[in-house]
Amino acid sequence: MLDDSRWRSDALALRQSLESGGRPPRPWEEPPPRPGKTRLQSIRVHKDQVVLEVTGPVRPTADFALSPPRLRLSLPGLDSALPPGRSGGDGRRIRGVTLTPVSVPEGLSIEILLAAPATYRMSLEAGRVRIRFNR
Repeated sequence: MLDDSRWRSDALALRQSLESGGRPPRPWEEPPPRPGKTRLQSIRVHKDQVVLEVTGPVRPTADFALSPPRLRLSLPGLDSALPPGRSGGDGRRIRGVTLTPVSVPEGLSIEILLAAPATYRMSLEAGRVRIRFNR
């Protein structure tokens, strides 16, 4: 015998999704990241801006759910970029610059490990986001 209550809840969820302008998920699409898993989607450098796209909670300081899951930071006086590779940079180094956050939760601390032999450490202290280049 069919479980009538489950069929009704699935139909209701589908109807609400369609009414809100959404569409049902397709089976071949990647599911959303599970809670507790942080993903760095991309790092782009464009003139005086560094754009980070992050999904999931941010660690190690604490867990933050970034909403929307896109973190955009402006970099005044950028004199260098990220190393070549997935980061899209041109290979020059970031010495130590201060960023102006657009929308960042207080206490944010994230460590970004790139394919190149370099570590960038970002932290938010008193409204400032710092990126340091460690070799």
